[in-house]
Amino acid sequence: MIDFRYHLVSIVAVFLALAIGIVLGSTELQGPTYNFLNRTTAKLQTELDQATGQRNTAQQQASEGELYAQAIEPAVLHNLLTGQRLLIVTEPGAQSSVVSGINSAAVEAGATVTGQINLAPKFFDTSATTQDSLNQATLDVAQTASITLDPGATYQQQAAQVIASEILTKSTTSSSSGSSGSQSAGADQSANAGTMLQAYAASQFLSITGQPAMPATLAIVVTPQNAPSDGSADQLDQVLIPLVQELAAKSAATVVVGSSSGSGAGSPIAVLRSNNVSNQVSTVDDADLTAGHAGQPLGERIIVTGRVLDSDGRPVPDTLIEVWQANASGRYAHVVDDHDAPLDPNFTGGGRCVTDSLGQYRFVTIKPGAYPWRNHHNAWRPAHIHFSLFGRAFTQRLVTQMYFPGDPLFPFDPIFNSVPDPRARERMIAAFDIDVTQPDWALGFTWDIVLRGQAATVFEGTGEI
Repeated sequence: MIDFRYHLVSIVAVFLALAIGIVLGSTELQGPTYNFLNRTTAKLQTELDQATGQRNTAQQQASEGELYAQAIEPAVLHNLLTGQRLLIVTEPGAQSSVVSGINSAAVEAGATVTGQINLAPKFFDTSATTQDSLNQATLDVAQTASITLDPGATYQQQAAQVIASEILTKSTTSSSSGSSGSQSAGADQSANAGTMLQAYAASQFLSITGQPAMPATLAIVVTPQNAPSDGSADQLDQVLIPLVQELAAKSAATVVVGSSSGSGAGSPIAVLRSNNVSNQVSTVDDADLTAGHAGQPLGERIIVTGRVLDSDGRPVPDTLIEVWQANASGRYAHVVDDHDAPLDPNFTGGGRCVTDSLGQYRFVTIKPGAYPWRNHHNAWRPAHIHFSLFGRAFTQRLVTQMYFPGDPLFPFDPIFNSVPDPRARERMIAAFDIDVTQPDWALGFTWDIVLRGQAATVFEGTGEI
């Protein structure tokens, strides 16, 4: 998970994830998303070329990475979410620096932050007295707003259903524009939402800042990412899934963010990723491509890990990596892929993560299959995974492909052989690693990525190093 120290690269990742969610209606990285990111990169090049001196200075000193992020943030986020209205929901213990960063970045993205709902510890209390109080507040609000509650849901999920129904919408039409009828409907929804929030606030289940009663189109949930030290079940875990499920159902896109220090087993994000609701929301860091579906994908499970390094061999921390690939049959989950091979309903082939403080990354996925591409007679692409990295400076931007050792299609592939230097071609091939391999579960491969320099990983499509 992203380690938020009000690190702007992390904040940028959050807003890109929101934009991706709006475009696709899901969080998987597919063809349209790749094109969207490439268009964003082209725009960055035009705007950042004007700041070459400042950028070069930032490159020379790794400690100035945050300054570079501050410099590129306006270019990356400019008008990315124009017309969208953003609601921030915080769980107890959420970092205030994360919230501040999101508020600032929203302005750059052209979005309007309607307000913030701070869920109180009482909202997660499962004692009988508190549950009765929450249930009564929810029933009163639901009756006033004519909302039919799910009788099989927990009291917290019913409350989340009411809150999401009243404060979220998929439409960007605001109550201040459009016909008098739409204005009246928007005003009624805001009034109902205000009454609802006041009822929960009066019972100390939450507090509010700003005007969260104004219907929002996007939602960001900020979680503290803490796993209980004694291994017990965390109430945040149990409530996060139904909460974000309701938010995702009523909004155009929902993203969950937190910090890496507590994102291990038992944390809210870990629980979220293991649930089917992860198909509806983004945790920004979707490093397990086999999770979040109704079942396990077909094919050979693998682990791909390595380091991202700069031209001097130093680790590049906190850099966004995104991957996309074909399934085990050699077919992409994309409308333009008409290869006569089966799609896998449990594998969509896209993921993302952020490197840790040592520049390390790790993905769990399925080994992709080879596929025909009609470039020449009997043309087949070797098995590969696409990688996209933003680095810490624009000159470190990289889109490339990782291949697997011993592929018999290497001699016949024009793309692989478009790289003239045999040593550079070797750097595009991952190495099997028995130490990364997990017994009875997955084979492991190691692949280090070098951004710029004589040992740089090849940029896709150019054959350049």
